[in-house]
Amino acid sequence: VFLTDDRRYYRRGEFDRIEPRHRAGALELVARHSAVDLRERNLGAEASVTLLGLAWYLGELFQLRLNYLMPDIRGNTLMAVPDGDAVTLRAVLRF
Repeated sequence: VFLTDDRRYYRRGEFDRIEPRHRAGALELVARHSAVDLRERNLGAEASVTLLGLAWYLGELFQLRLNYLMPDIRGNTLMAVPDGDAVTLRAVLRF
Protein backbone atom coordinates (compact mmCIF):
# COMPACT_ATOMS: atom_id res chain seq x y z
CA VAL A 1 0.00 0.00 0.00
CA PHE A 2 1.54 3.27 -1.06
CA LEU A 3 1.39 6.14 1.42
CA THR A 4 1.98 8.56 -1.45
CA ASP A 5 -0.05 8.80 -4.66
CA ASP A 6 2.21 6.33 -6.49
CA ARG A 7 1.33 2.96 -8.00
CA ARG A 8 2.98 -0.32 -8.90
CA TYR A 9 1.95 -1.47 -12.39
CA TYR A 10 1.68 -5.12 -13.38
CA ARG A 11 2.26 -6.13 -17.03
CA ARG A 12 3.02 -9.38 -18.78
CA GLY A 13 3.41 -11.29 -15.52
CA GLU A 14 5.85 -8.81 -13.95
CA PHE A 15 5.69 -5.76 -11.74
CA ASP A 16 7.15 -2.61 -13.30
CA ARG A 17 9.69 -0.45 -11.50
CA ILE A 18 8.37 2.31 -9.31
CA GLU A 19 8.77 5.76 -10.81
CA PRO A 20 8.03 8.24 -7.99
CA ARG A 21 5.78 11.14 -8.98
CA HIS A 22 7.44 13.57 -6.55
CA ARG A 23 11.05 14.59 -5.88
CA ALA A 24 10.78 13.33 -2.29
CA GLY A 25 10.15 9.82 -3.60
CA ALA A 26 7.44 7.23 -2.98
CA LEU A 27 6.63 5.51 0.33
CA GLU A 28 5.20 2.00 0.45
CA LEU A 29 3.94 0.15 3.53
CA VAL A 30 4.74 -3.58 3.34
CA ALA A 31 3.43 -6.59 5.31
CA ARG A 32 4.20 -10.28 4.82
CA HIS A 33 3.76 -13.56 6.67
CA SER A 34 5.79 -16.67 5.78
CA ALA A 35 5.62 -20.15 7.28
CA VAL A 36 7.44 -23.48 6.88
CA ASP A 37 6.90 -26.86 8.52
CA LEU A 38 10.01 -29.08 8.55
CA ARG A 39 8.73 -31.69 10.98
CA GLU A 40 8.81 -35.37 10.12
CA ARG A 41 8.42 -38.17 12.67
CA ASN A 42 8.66 -35.67 15.53
CA LEU A 43 12.00 -34.34 14.25
CA GLY A 44 12.70 -30.88 12.92
CA ALA A 45 10.87 -27.64 13.55
CA GLU A 46 8.25 -25.31 12.25
CA ALA A 47 8.73 -21.59 11.85
CA SER A 48 6.88 -18.48 10.78
CA VAL A 49 7.96 -14.89 10.26
CA THR A 50 5.78 -11.79 10.22
CA LEU A 51 7.34 -8.76 8.55
CA LEU A 52 6.23 -5.13 8.68
CA GLY A 53 8.19 -2.66 6.62
CA LEU A 54 8.51 0.65 4.88
CA ALA A 55 10.05 1.06 1.42
CA TRP A 56 11.25 4.49 0.27
CA TYR A 57 11.78 4.76 -3.49
CA LEU A 58 14.20 7.64 -4.15
CA GLY A 59 13.88 7.49 -7.90
CA GLU A 60 13.55 4.64 -10.36
CA LEU A 61 16.94 3.10 -9.50
CA PHE A 62 17.45 3.55 -5.73
CA GLN A 63 15.41 2.47 -2.72
CA LEU A 64 15.74 2.05 1.04
CA ARG A 65 13.84 -0.66 2.92
CA LEU A 66 13.33 -0.71 6.69
CA ASN A 67 11.82 -3.96 8.01
CA TYR A 68 10.75 -5.26 11.41
CA LEU A 69 10.68 -9.08 11.59
CA MET A 70 8.92 -11.15 14.25
CA PRO A 71 9.86 -14.84 13.99
CA ASP A 72 8.17 -17.74 15.76
CA ILE A 73 10.18 -21.00 15.82
CA ARG A 74 8.82 -24.16 17.45
CA GLY A 75 10.24 -27.61 17.93
CA ASN A 76 13.94 -26.82 17.55
CA THR A 77 15.69 -28.26 20.61
CA LEU A 78 19.13 -26.96 19.52
CA MET A 79 18.31 -23.30 20.10
CA ALA A 80 18.64 -21.89 23.63
CA VAL A 81 16.40 -18.92 22.75
CA PRO A 82 13.90 -19.89 20.03
CA ASP A 83 12.70 -16.39 19.20
CA GLY A 84 13.86 -12.81 18.84
CA ASP A 85 12.76 -9.86 16.77
CA ALA A 86 14.98 -8.15 14.19
CA VAL A 87 15.21 -4.79 12.44
CA THR A 88 16.84 -4.66 9.01
CA LEU A 89 17.80 -1.78 6.74
CA ARG A 90 18.51 -2.54 3.09
CA ALA A 91 19.74 -0.23 0.33
CA VAL A 92 18.97 -1.27 -3.25
CA LEU A 93 20.64 0.15 -6.35
CA ARG A 94 19.31 -1.15 -9.66
CA PHE A 95 21.46 -1.03 -12.77
